[in-house]
Amino acid sequence: MAKSIVFNIKLNVNGKDIIRKCKTDAQGLGRALGQVKSQPDIVRISIMKLCSVSKINRNTYSGIKQIAGDMDTLAVTA
Repeated sequence: MAKSIVFNIKLNVNGKDIIRKCKTDAQGLGRALGQVKSQPDIVRISIMKLCSVSKINRNTYSGIKQIAGDMDTLAVTA
């Protein structure tokens, strides 16, 4: 059976102090803390993917622009 952890949380809401007594098991607390720790990694990976897609789009646009310039050159010389 999991051991329970009891702790108090003191909040200040609209100028009033509110104290809540919380009870959780050690495994649940560990999972919650692990999720908080892993969230920045998920955000970092998402930003890296977004940057990669942006770079691919920029390179594709640059390639199309270069081909259009070459086509203009061919049209002028023909």
